[in-house]
Amino acid sequence: MQGRRVVSGPVAGCVQASLRHHTDDVGKCDSRYALSERVDICICTFRRSDLYKTLESICHQIDTDNLQLKVIIIDNDDVESARPVVDRAIARLKIDCLYLHAPARNISLARNAAFAATSAPYVLCIDDDEVAAPRWVRHMVDALRQSAAGVVIGPVHAVYSPHHPRWMREMEPHSAIPRGNYRAARLTHIGNAGFRGAVIRGRRFDLLLGRSGGEDTEFFSRLRREAVPITYCDEAKVFEPVSEERASMKWLVERHFRIGQTYARSERPAGGGRLPLAARAAAKALACLGLAAANLGHEGRAKCHFLRFVMHAGVLMNALGLPPIELY
Repeated sequence: MQGRRVVSGPVAGCVQASLRHHTDDVGKCDSRYALSERVDICICTFRRSDLYKTLESICHQIDTDNLQLKVIIIDNDDVESARPVVDRAIARLKIDCLYLHAPARNISLARNAAFAATSAPYVLCIDDDEVAAPRWVRHMVDALRQSAAGVVIGPVHAVYSPHHPRWMREMEPHSAIPRGNYRAARLTHIGNAGFRGAVIRGRRFDLLLGRSGGEDTEFFSRLRREAVPITYCDEAKVFEPVSEERASMKWLVERHFRIGQTYARSERPAGGGRLPLAARAAAKALACLGLAAANLGHEGRAKCHFLRFVMHAGVLMNALGLPPIELY
């Protein structure tokens, strides 16, 4: 990718600079991109040392000769902590990169700033601790181009170290890989997602969920209610190393409880539906708790059923009016 650096300060100014930059490029009619399709790749980051590896995996994408890639990085830290990493990537990888600073510690604001800075017909999102497979971009773009879908979701494969608990390495509770009929109907995550540009224009993430997390679940729930087609691409893989902090039941319990709370908030009909939702969640929670007890002889299965219990408990607590926990 041709190296190009656009670095600014406040979010509003950065977005305007991005749009002016794109307009200038259109007027140049560069012959290299005469038959190419533009793809914007959004990465929101917060004090993540692995960001360089993510950028490196994007720079090393293959089968992208007819694609013009631009990376948009949103730094959500109070200070511009990601700037040195971005500067190094621009210098060494010759990556086409736009750096924006959104100092609010609110992931929804960061995602909104990223979407506001996009102008390409295809927009991809990847987390700042993930590594993309070599043909990730190609698979994502092809999945959008060859279908009527407005959104494509890819799998996130957790990468465990040999010293991580055996049950985690066997059951992969950190992975996001839908199975069977579940697939894209419910499992939608922004950590490995692609959009047609027209789908995200004017749409924003809920700022109220910017500290609790689950903003992507709510965002995709709105898309489903608006009948935006969502598909799934097995080949568009990304890999996420599991940090020591996340390799614990405590972290997994908090995560699943939050997922349940967010699911309840996004799926509950406006103005009602609390009691039926609470009743269903209570029944499912009891069933999962029973399955966990029945599988005590298999640590991995027992703990995964317990995590499902925690998720349904999160749904129940939200339906009963408990406020969401804050993770950011």
